[in-house]
Amino acid sequence: MKKSIFFAFLLCQLFFVGCTSEVDNIFGSTSAERVEEAIKADNDVLLSASNGWLLKYYPATGKQYGGYNILLKFTEDGYVTVASDIVGDPSKTATSTYKLKEQGGVTLTFDTLNEIMHIFSDPNNSLGIGSIGLGMEGDYEFSILSATEDKVVLKGKKSMNECLMIPFPEEDTWENYLTEVQQQEMNMPSTKYSYVLEGEEYNVTVSYRTLSITYLNDDDDEVTSTYPFVIVPEGIELDTPIMIEGAEITAFTADPTNKNNLVAIDIDDAKLIMHDPDPSTQFINFGPWFITYDGLGDYTKSLMDDAYAKAFLNEGAPYYGDELQYLAIGDYVIYVDYGFNFITANGKSGILIIEPVAVNSNTVNLTMNGSCDQGGLDFWKNTEIPRIFTSLSGTQYKVEFDDPYHPTQVFMTDKSDSKKTFVMTNQVVPFNYHQ
Repeated sequence: MKKSIFFAFLLCQLFFVGCTSEVDNIFGSTSAERVEEAIKADNDVLLSASNGWLLKYYPATGKQYGGYNILLKFTEDGYVTVASDIVGDPSKTATSTYKLKEQGGVTLTFDTLNEIMHIFSDPNNSLGIGSIGLGMEGDYEFSILSATEDKVVLKGKKSMNECLMIPFPEEDTWENYLTEVQQQEMNMPSTKYSYVLEGEEYNVTVSYRTLSITYLNDDDDEVTSTYPFVIVPEGIELDTPIMIEGAEITAFTADPTNKNNLVAIDIDDAKLIMHDPDPSTQFINFGPWFITYDGLGDYTKSLMDDAYAKAFLNEGAPYYGDELQYLAIGDYVIYVDYGFNFITANGKSGILIIEPVAVNSNTVNLTMNGSCDQGGLDFWKNTEIPRIFTSLSGTQYKVEFDDPYHPTQVFMTDKSDSKKTFVMTNQVVPFNYHQ
């Protein structure tokens, strides 16, 4: 009897299931419809800022290049106009297309070339920031984590860095804002500062847009912490607060009594005091430095002519049929190490590691420590070119700059042989050998 009741109940259930033509969707829409709704909602937010958006952006996973201001204006026909302090001209803009797509959530992608936005992700390293083949390691695709008319939170697909985008004020202009940022950057020409906190001083080095502060931790060990920052018209804003001796510092503003110094906004007795730049420190921090044939002094050029002919020009030479495309001292090619770098037209490359030391304010010592990659080893064995500029025993140079605050060229004189001189530039310039 119980079996009969059970089967009768089961048949009734099957009957009702079979007769039901529709199953209610608890979400009220299909997944495709929900994606389209999310994309439309986020796009409406992007379009809502009538004077565009201000994005404070940090490329590279390690944020080692610091932060940059990016201004963006989106239009209904799928275009975006971009300006940024990454370029020297505050009036310059670039327009391209953008798209929103589903990719683990809504993703904003700059899908056609934008000559400003794509600087951050360009592996060709057009500005000489970062290594060739990697560049600044930035993003052109961003996950939209949240979006309201007050703020949009983005996350770089490559760097995984989160960044905030806020509406740009109606009463200001992009050019004015970037001009003020540029002026503030010009007020910070040195790579050496002191961080002064309640009478105590700590050494600070500025590299790109980061502060590296050396101090004693709770165990009395000397440590160096690095703090990326973005320049704003008032001063600088830190990506993460400085936490030394219990003081939390999030931003600095220009000192009204000395525009080259910065005072903390968080507490009264904390500031950054600029040191006059010295050439040796500038040389180590403002590279990589590119060697060009035309930048060689007459005696150095004669050494290069002989070495270049043996390596590249004579039939049977190790690199015969090739030519030297780039020669640089600093962190270049695909490495973060400081070294003597070369790239040839046929794609051969390598590095010989150099340890740079500031001997005094205008003297550097460049010593090869014996480390290199395979390409660097081949270059060392098969050419005399590296030996013109450095050695395993070290070479001391007197260094002088074209501009002590904003250097683009450095004049090098070998202190053991004053006839050996050459000029290098921190612009990405080919070696350009000719006779």
